[in-house]
Amino acid sequence: MKTRINTISAILIINAALLITGFNNSNAQRSDDAQQSGLLLTGIVTDSDNAEPVALAHVAFFDASANELLAGTVTDFDGHFSLMLRHRVAGRLRISYIGYETRYLAIAVDVASDGGRNPETAPYYDLGRIHLTPVTLMHDDVVVYGEQVRSRTDADRISWFPHEAMLAAANTGTDVLRFIPGIQVDIMQQVSLDGSHQIIIMVDGVERDRHYVSQLRADRIERIEVMPAPPAAYSAYATGVINIVQKQRRNRDLSGHVHIELPASSNEMYLFPSYSVHFGAGRVGFFTSYSGELSYFDIQDVHTRTYNGNTGTIPGDGFNGYSGEGSGSFIGNIQSQTWQTVQNVRQQNWSHRFNFGIDFQPADGHSMNLFAWVHPWSREHSGDAELRNLTSDGIPWSALKSDDDQNTGRFAAVTYRFSPEGKNGHQITADLSYYALSAKNSTVYRNDESGYYQANIKKPGQQTLHGRLDYEGPDSGPVTIGSGISFRDQLFEDRLPAGFRHSDQTAAAYTTIGVRNGFLDVQAGLRTERVWQSSHSMNGPQGWMWFPNAAASYRFPGATRTLRLAYRRSVQYPHLYQMNPVVHVYDPLYLVAGNTSLRPEIRSTVHLEYSRSHGNSMAALRLYRDRRDQAIQETGFIDESGRFVAQMRNAGDLHRYGVQISGMVSIGTASGIQPMLNVYKNVARPNENAEIQGIPGRTATGWSGGLTAYTTIPGGITASAIIQQAGRDHGLQRSRYSGTLYFVSVEKAFGSSLKAGITSALPFARTFVYDGFEIDQPGYRSRSEGSIMMSAVPVWLKLNYSFSSGIRRQVIARSDDPGYVVPRKGF
Repeated sequence: MKTRINTISAILIINAALLITGFNNSNAQRSDDAQQSGLLLTGIVTDSDNAEPVALAHVAFFDASANELLAGTVTDFDGHFSLMLRHRVAGRLRISYIGYETRYLAIAVDVASDGGRNPETAPYYDLGRIHLTPVTLMHDDVVVYGEQVRSRTDADRISWFPHEAMLAAANTGTDVLRFIPGIQVDIMQQVSLDGSHQIIIMVDGVERDRHYVSQLRADRIERIEVMPAPPAAYSAYATGVINIVQKQRRNRDLSGHVHIELPASSNEMYLFPSYSVHFGAGRVGFFTSYSGELSYFDIQDVHTRTYNGNTGTIPGDGFNGYSGEGSGSFIGNIQSQTWQTVQNVRQQNWSHRFNFGIDFQPADGHSMNLFAWVHPWSREHSGDAELRNLTSDGIPWSALKSDDDQNTGRFAAVTYRFSPEGKNGHQITADLSYYALSAKNSTVYRNDESGYYQANIKKPGQQTLHGRLDYEGPDSGPVTIGSGISFRDQLFEDRLPAGFRHSDQTAAAYTTIGVRNGFLDVQAGLRTERVWQSSHSMNGPQGWMWFPNAAASYRFPGATRTLRLAYRRSVQYPHLYQMNPVVHVYDPLYLVAGNTSLRPEIRSTVHLEYSRSHGNSMAALRLYRDRRDQAIQETGFIDESGRFVAQMRNAGDLHRYGVQISGMVSIGTASGIQPMLNVYKNVARPNENAEIQGIPGRTATGWSGGLTAYTTIPGGITASAIIQQAGRDHGLQRSRYSGTLYFVSVEKAFGSSLKAGITSALPFARTFVYDGFEIDQPGYRSRSEGSIMMSAVPVWLKLNYSFSSGIRRQVIARSDDPGYVVPRKGF
């Protein structure tokens, strides 16, 4: 017989919970005499399998005979409960919920002596975490209607639970991320957290990247955990972590999806197709997936430079591979002039990522995984380029630009996990992975009439071997611990005849400790790393670096308000394309190269956040300070021929102070909006080398913001809209910016498996500034804008089909270690 809990039943359940809550509240209205003799019991009810809170569990206190009910309540959405007893008497506490074994706890008369500490009110005793064991109920189909709680705040993270209406407005994991406050997804699906791209993206607790997220099914996502100041267990280079937790798979499972996108016009292609297939039987699971990117647009790149008198200066540290003399000098002694470079090119970017994996559980408590992917991609921008002298209206240079870009990344990993006591017990994880990149990146400028020829050719390669061993203590008491070690061996090279070769080895160790006591949750950790480097300019160890972190959250009684304080120190190591000294010529007046002498950039952040929820809506206010020491920046100078010569350098310190407001607002049960506003102040302090280049210190203010909205309409129709404004990145010499980005989508569901829809990006805008920067210093001003040229209403069609069958099974975690994306012009 099938059981169906309809809307009326749901209302009855809610009313019953309110009655119990009201009974508890009535007990709270006690006399002063009762306060002196009563007892307050607190605790957290969790699932014994996954340690997740159990919401709306029944908590009842009976007398010693277990016949008379003395007090009762229900847990909140975070599993917390507070139960006031009028009198301090012995009894039994019963915790129950549908689908779990009922648990009983004996409460002694003198129990308050262990936890009482407030002489002005009734003493209280914290029972800590109370685990409920799930039970399997044999029945036919059960359909439950309700609304999921939106968020939960812990010391080191905020967990967001997307509900049915939100998932209906999304097809892939990337779509769901757009609805989470603080997470930004740009037009090329690059993911950032609070404006930083230096983040770790994880799926089920294992490091992934945005390509993997784009092939996830939206309806398989259970929650998204956001860590703006992650614990020491995470790599020191991360300023934040996003962990996507999926719903459990099935013991015998055949599931997957196909997501197809089609352009309405061949002039503008902006497509992100994907598929996934998973099959599991018993202790073995197989899967394969694909995520693609195709973006074909007409682009105009305009770079205007104004010279005011002789500004030529060469910094004391020199420019690897640069000579101050050479062809292409059009300015001479650099009088007051304005020059403009215009490039009209056709962007042809494509990417195909194929994933493969096998999960295997040889015995209870043991799990293994083999995982691999292959990723070919290309980013080419070919067309016309010309250089004008706006002062005299001359065109001294023009050329045809042609790109040839070929890149292939390969990755393989093996992971073993030993957890003899289940998820909440001791756990050991070992992981070994290997990544390799081979590429050929070339840009050629040619003018057959004038004989001008300039070729920028790079053949970079990267190899990375990474291993780690982690231990996590049991999560069954007020104190949790963890520790681990890791190593990484990297080789960067350019396979040109006059090549570049750099290797580094990194060893790291960390330890963490967490303490939970009632409404207070505290976590602290320390990570240490040491790097050994070998290249043209350095050899040997670079010393130990220490990265402490700490976080604390206090949940006010009532569980609607939370105060959280966090601090973290992190690092950014220079990567292949920042160190490669090969000179790249964008035009006769603009040269760029990497720097083998780069040192790590040290970052630290501290923030204080207050959040408050009301029903299924919430709002958060955050005050923060970010600091970057030895900031890795592209800075430049004007040489004697008038060329702007830029190079990656440790150019100084950057400080940012700001306030961020975010929230998630429910409008009924079928609609919602997620606003975010960030206002900040930047302070740039150049070091001695930057001052030699004429870069002054400066202070600037800025803001960023966004709004996402969705609604469902009867008949299976979902509409959504997204608007984002990225803030200016005020660096030491240049300020980067982009235009306002907005999308509008409408989709129609046909049953539970098929959806079709239409999406328009930037309707009626016609142009979009995807990348711009400005330089303003004595003697030189520069402004560059790269713009996408579009039709009035660019439209893309979408089709999504998903399928699944079987009984739930657990997914085994895998490791990932993706490489760096080639930093090329174009969006």
